[in-house]
Amino acid sequence: MPLTSLRSARATKAVLPLWVLLVSAATLWPFWLAFATPSSGYAFMVRDMMIPARMPLNDLNEGLSSSAPRAIPQDTLLSVFLPPLSTVWIVAAMVLFCAMAGMVYTAWWVRRTVGASLPVQMVASLLLVWNPFTIERMLQGQWSIVVAMWLLPAIAYTSTFKQRGPMLFFLGIAAFTPTGWMLGGVIALACARSWLVAGAQLFLAAPWLLVTVFNGSDVSADSSSAAAFAARAESGVGTLGALMGLGGIWNSEAVPDSRTGWSAAIGVLLCALMVMGAWGAREIIRRHSGVLVVAALAIVVPFLLSTSAGVSVMGLLMDSVPGAGLLRDSQKFVALAVPGMTLLLARAVQVIAGWLNSGRWLVSSATGILIVLTVPALPAEMSPLKAQRLAPEWTQIVNAVSQPTHSSTLLLPPGNYRVQDGRPVVDPALKLLPGNPIDPGFLIVDDKLVDGDPTAIALLQDTMNGEDHLAENSVGWVLVDRDSIANGTDTSAMDQLLAQHQVVVKSDRYELYHIADATPHAHENSSLPIFLGVGLYWFIFGLGLCLSVWQIVLWRRKEFAPTPDQ
Repeated sequence: MPLTSLRSARATKAVLPLWVLLVSAATLWPFWLAFATPSSGYAFMVRDMMIPARMPLNDLNEGLSSSAPRAIPQDTLLSVFLPPLSTVWIVAAMVLFCAMAGMVYTAWWVRRTVGASLPVQMVASLLLVWNPFTIERMLQGQWSIVVAMWLLPAIAYTSTFKQRGPMLFFLGIAAFTPTGWMLGGVIALACARSWLVAGAQLFLAAPWLLVTVFNGSDVSADSSSAAAFAARAESGVGTLGALMGLGGIWNSEAVPDSRTGWSAAIGVLLCALMVMGAWGAREIIRRHSGVLVVAALAIVVPFLLSTSAGVSVMGLLMDSVPGAGLLRDSQKFVALAVPGMTLLLARAVQVIAGWLNSGRWLVSSATGILIVLTVPALPAEMSPLKAQRLAPEWTQIVNAVSQPTHSSTLLLPPGNYRVQDGRPVVDPALKLLPGNPIDPGFLIVDDKLVDGDPTAIALLQDTMNGEDHLAENSVGWVLVDRDSIANGTDTSAMDQLLAQHQVVVKSDRYELYHIADATPHAHENSSLPIFLGVGLYWFIFGLGLCLSVWQIVLWRRKEFAPTPDQ
């Protein structure tokens, strides 16, 4: 190879990694800053995301409680099966690695499928990270779903081109939660349709599947909540337009301020460009029909489920099919459109560049600007994801509850969300306390109680009404968060009840009471399902990791092998 061509090739190879690093720094800066936090005393705290630096093993992440295993194996792995580092650092590293790996694989995906040049690869990889789905789900605290979405092009690439090691590795990361498991499995099966994928998915589902089958759950999904969790319409474009632009999350409070009507309209315009990319691409459509069909269904099905008829169907499913509550937040499945969208967008950019006789750098730059305008203030609006300092009282609370009393901890006021800097966040006690912090498992949506463990709800109501059934229900500790009690709530009966018990920790915000002579908490469930399930999960994940390392070694040997010209 001539020296000038060799230098040009090396320069081209250097551009993509620099681009990936730049985009990750601009969009995910809170996670880069997390490495500067101390190894304890900090946490990621925003809505569903409560990741403290130290997460002990408790009944919730061990699958022993009556709560649904929504965060298994995520919390199990973070609490006991990962290196003894700050969990904040580990999660930050995971988020950054998955974003950058996803961007690189997106570039490779469009290069292999539609022959995309470097500028087109860059704009496709930008779409992966800079979109409404990323910011809305991050502000909802569902970081593991976002990570799974970022890895979908990587799963599509490795499944399509039979790179089995990386495929298993990325499927394993996506399977951190049941939703991510579903997303990764659908794309892998759409691209590969192999028994290997089906078998791997069965093993990767083992942690939460075995816990559900053998330990069960007393928490029920309320069919009346189907409407509350349906995809949400956006101004000017409706529900279908919102989904076409990868938006439409059910919780309007998680929508960034810069996501206005015109930015939603730009998302629809980009989707129209993607449809244009399918024009005359018969061979591409034939080769990648699976992922393109999934992309179309990922937009159409959530839209249909948001209609009155669709809400009724979802409610019927939730009443008749165990576990169907996992499907009610149907907008999250629009993530399945991402591999197909990046493919079609890349081809559309190339086609438009050909029509206009313009350089691909110019058309790619214009497309990149449109992508940025779908969420124009995304970097600034990621600020709630910065790691925050935990209240100093938590050290005392955790140390007290860590005493071997073999009892449960009741959390007041009722509910599993608390107020932190004016925003709701999952109760830190559920992640910080060892033993059995009681998760009532219910939500308040539109002032209505949704889901929940009937036994826990009844105990909470009795306590708020001043009826002391704590000791007989194995409650040895009661933790009260005064800042999270709604204005106007009458707590006089609760205060009279708790005054009869010993105060262990007391501050302006938190009060911890010890309930003497509590009946020992007897575990009806076994920890065997979760540890067996995690073992099966690690088998697939470890196999994928080892095969990936071996593939990299072989690639490096080939890369640096002498050529006949040398």
